[in-house]
Amino acid sequence: MLTVKGIIIRVVDYKEKDRLLTIAALDKGLICVNAKGARGEKAKLKGYVNLLTFGDFHLTQAKTGYILRGVDCKESFFNLWTDTAKYSAGILCIELFEKIAREQDDINSEITLLLNALKDINYGNNYALLYALKFMAITMSDLGIEYKEITKYDVDIYELINKLVKNNANIDDIAYSENNVKKGIQLLNLLLKNAVNINLRVIPQILKTI
Repeated sequence: MLTVKGIIIRVVDYKEKDRLLTIAALDKGLICVNAKGARGEKAKLKGYVNLLTFGDFHLTQAKTGYILRGVDCKESFFNLWTDTAKYSAGILCIELFEKIAREQDDINSEITLLLNALKDINYGNNYALLYALKFMAITMSDLGIEYKEITKYDVDIYELINKLVKNNANIDDIAYSENNVKKGIQLLNLLLKNAVNINLRVIPQILKTI
């Protein structure tokens, strides 16, 4: 039996009752796990094979890959499932994380950054996309992408992002407008596409709905 600590970042229904999970696991990276029968009406694992589930996953190795045997759930980020804005911000973070993680072997620091962002979104009282903007900017900095390029388009938005990333003050003390947060996300997405050919497909729909 193998136990990994991680978070489910992708789910795909498979066959009649199975579910394929992509888990971002500490010290393991991205792994694909088959939760056999987990979609059955009386399945014991039914409540633990959803997107955003974080905890300890107990696995066995089969010829076809990992099989899920049990889950000790530590966090389900419940508020993201009950609030459209929070859910959208979380999905944005997950899409960026997954695209970055697929290009790297050691993703422990990226997993930690994602979990911190999801906790901020889940429990925070600010506009949900503000936390996603911070996650994007820090991720880009870690990739060596200089978000200072935003000054070519909008100095005020650059200053907002810089405060989110570098200021030790509480995020609650940072002044912002929802419109500037949205613009910031659009500009960072543009920089991502230009620098490393990453385009976050969820952004246009998110900005229309929240």
